[in-house]
Amino acid sequence: MRRHNSYKGRGNVLKLIVHEEQNLKEFTENEYAQASFAWNYLIKNKEIRVNGKRVDKDVRLFKGDEVCYYLTPKQAEKQAFYTVYEDENVLVIDKESGVNSEAVFAALARQG
Repeated sequence: MRRHNSYKGRGNVLKLIVHEEQNLKEFTENEYAQASFAWNYLIKNKEIRVNGKRVDKDVRLFKGDEVCYYLTPKQAEKQAFYTVYEDENVLVIDKESGVNSEAVFAALARQG
């Protein structure tokens, strides 16, 4: 998995690999909190690619598929969650309404 990379001045792109069969919307909600905010925009404007092909609807994903999300800088800057408190044993997160907890866990795992 790769984190945000520049994409020809259009914002940010995140590439993720699917690990189990599921729908694109479900995958988005569980894996990428930033994109869950912009789901309708991304689908309407075909700013999600599955295996290099632009999609304009929720599609079925299979293990090994590559999903790329192309967000504008404004969309990428919107914080899906904030760290309230952290020490070596505890991490307290405040997530935005509508953000799936699994997406927060996935984001934290990508951060290391």
